[in-house]
Parts: sequence; C-alpha cells; structure tokens
Amino acid sequence: MGAEIYTNVRVTGIELSPAGEVTQVNTDQGPIKTECVVNAAGEWAPRIGEMVGVTIPMVPLMHQYLTTKPIPGHELPRDALVVRDPDNLFYMREDVGAFLVGAFETNPKEWSVEG
Repeated sequence: MGAEIYTNVRVTGIELSPAGEVTQVNTDQGPIKTECVVNAAGEWAPRIGEMVGVTIPMVPLMHQYLTTKPIPGHELPRDALVVRDPDNLFYMREDVGAFLVGAFETNPKEWSVEG
C-alpha cells in the first residue's frame, strides 16, 4: 500500500465500476488507474465531487490577507502552526517560508472560482 500525490494536474473525469467504485481518474496528463481518491482540490473540490455524483457543501468567500517576503536564513518551516483567533477575526500561517496574515469578514461576499 502507498500513495502518490499529483499536483498541478487537471482532473477531467472519474470512471466508476458498475458497483460505483472508483477505477480510474482521467487527467489532462493521462489516465490514472486507482481504487481510491482523496479529493484535496481546495476551492475546486465541488467540481471533483460532481464527477461522481457527490455534493461538496462549500462556498468560496472573498477576504483580505497579506504576505511577507521570506527573510533569508529565517524562513518559516512548511509545518509551522496555524494561529487562528476567531474572537478577533484573524489568522496567521506559513506561506512559502514567510508569513500570511488574513482577516475573517463579518459579512463576506461569495467568490467564484471562475473570477
């Protein structure tokens, strides 16, 4: 047993057996034979779910955030903790070795994957 992670690959379809089990994932880089799929597509997850008749209840929302530049020799590790303060509506996390600081909106606007 093991897993393979594919990044920057567009899923174009998912094939199911007559019993409804995944047999293959079709991508823009060719088919992948598999019996198991983890949908980690972020804001595109609902599109992947639709391919197998599963509704992913997710709505992307707009919000503001800022990022810093990494400080050479002091980059944050990829596994740095995420800090969330729901009372003050902000969060902070690692982003490409630097800080990303964002705010949660009290009345956020919906955002479309299409822009």
